[in-house]
Amino acid sequence: MPPEIGSLLNLLDLRLFNNNLADAIPYQLSYLKKVRHVDLGFNYFTNPDNSQFQVMPSLVNLSLTLNSLDNEFGLHPPMPESDLPRPLPQ
Repeated sequence: MPPEIGSLLNLLDLRLFNNNLADAIPYQLSYLKKVRHVDLGFNYFTNPDNSQFQVMPSLVNLSLTLNSLDNEFGLHPPMPESDLPRPLPQ
């Protein structure tokens, strides 16, 4: 992924799912202050620096599904049943 991606300052949605991207996630992603959804799933990224996502105030969804992560970053904690909407949608 080119580091110039950080210059897309008005980007709201970044979907690079299944693009054979590898190695580290560029720190320049942290420049995307307006981005709300980032999908980097099904690539070959290694352990990202968690702090780069903490400075993205608009980020509501980050997917790192099926990458080469060897730590617990990117895993979803189980959602307690009490958080499920009632009644459940059909």
